Order: sequence, then C-alpha cells, then structure tokens
Amino acid sequence: MARWIATIAVWLGALLWSVVAFAADYVLVLRDGKRLEVRADYRIVGDVAVFTTSDGQRVSIALANIDIAATERVNGQGDGEFRANAGLPKVIGASDTVAPLAAPSPAAAPRSAAPVAARKPTRTLTNADFGGSLRNAPMPRSRSTAVSNPAERPSDAPPAPLGQSGDEAYWRGRARAILVEVYAQQEIIRLLSGQEQALEQKISAQGTTTYLLGWDAFGNRVILPQEVLTAEKQELISVRDRIRDAQARLTGLYVQYTVLQEEARRLGIPPGWLR
Repeated sequence: MARWIATIAVWLGALLWSVVAFAADYVLVLRDGKRLEVRADYRIVGDVAVFTTSDGQRVSIALANIDIAATERVNGQGDGEFRANAGLPKVIGASDTVAPLAAPSPAAAPRSAAPVAARKPTRTLTNADFGGSLRNAPMPRSRSTAVSNPAERPSDAPPAPLGQSGDEAYWRGRARAILVEVYAQQEIIRLLSGQEQALEQKISAQGTTTYLLGWDAFGNRVILPQEVLTAEKQELISVRDRIRDAQARLTGLYVQYTVLQEEARRLGIPPGWLR
C-alpha cells in the first residue's frame, strides 16, 4: 500500500513539474535581484519589454529594470541574445496564427508581366495600306503609335512602382516604424491607466473633503463642505491629461497605417509587405 502511494506521488510530482516547465520556460532577473518565470515568446517595444507569465497574464517591464546580463546567464544565452530573441510587435488586429511575414511575397510575381504587351511586335499602318481614300485619315496611325509606345499607357492603368516604391524593404520599414510607435503608445496608455486607478483608490481612502463653518443667505450659521486639492489630486489630473494625449497620438497612428495600406493597395503591393 505504501509503495502504491509513493508511486502515485512521484507520478503527480513529475506531471506537475512538466506542466510548470512547459508554462514558464524563461527566467527573468530584475535589477533588485527578484526572479520572474515567464514564457519565452516575449517582445520588446521601444524601452519596454512585454512578457507573458506562467499563468497567462501579460506584464510590461521597463528595460532599465531588467538585469539583461544576469538573465542571459541564467538562461544559458550568450551576450546580446536577450534582444536578438525578442519577437516583433504584432500587426494591428492580427491573431497568433498569422502566417510568416515572407509568405505573401510570391504575390508580387504578376506585376512583372505587365510590360509584356509593350514588347509584342507591332506594325504601323499607313495610308498606302488602305488606299488613296484614307490619305487624310491619321487616326489609325495615332492609335498604333499609342499602343506601340509603352510610355503612353491608358490613364486607368495602375502606375508601375518606381525606385523605392517597389522595394519590399522600403514598405516593411514604413509599416514597422508606425507599428512600433503604435504598440509603444498602447503600453504608455496601459501604464498610465494603472497609475490613474492607484491614485483614485488612494484619494478615496484619504477622504479629503473637509467642512467649514459659514453663513447662508439668511444669516444662519451652517457647515459647508470644502474640497481640498491635495498633491494626489493634482497628480491625478496630470495623469489623465497624459492619457488623453497618448490616445490622440494613437488615433493619429491608426490613421497613418490605414493611409499606408490604401497607398500600397493602389500600387499593387502585397499585403504581407506591411506586416
């Protein structure tokens, strides 16, 4: 009986260890010496690192508060691998099952076939081909010339990308610059919202309303409530102003990204280049 109980205990311990090892496979060392078990799929957005804890909660920690050298040593990494192994920010509205960035690139192949029509051999028709009755009719020649000249294309044809506008790295660089700033503003809003909640709780616990003795319109003595503007309330006002500013910047970045997507769509750029 004792052997059977010991076997079950060993089996449960091994199962629990495997679950914990799977959920938290990276050890984060902070400047104050504390250690935090997180998942290895972390991201770096500006000066903030975003991690997922073993229980699935998302936390953001400033890089200045992380002992990067100690973290690399604990996890058996070399110098610089902490930043090198960080993932890129996710695309707006994308899920975790998004295909690799380079997957949509083959879609650019049809654009190279556009000038094929211009390379076909053409023959310019003259009045001699139609007889003397068409000597004064230059329209067939004009149409033939317009078709044979690749520079004179119909106005409704999409313009071919020239220079940097047809370069994949150019479009990825523009999109990434916007997305990095988007996620940086999102982290700023999240951190400021936490400060706002903490200040509201502190102000509520203080009970900063006082009462003063005064007189009403009829000359009667009454007790009047008096609101005191404490340092916490002043800080709360400042935090709310910063949240509104960050939200305004975030809205502007969303508009920039939408304009970039529309510009790329008109030029026939694959959507994967903007991720």
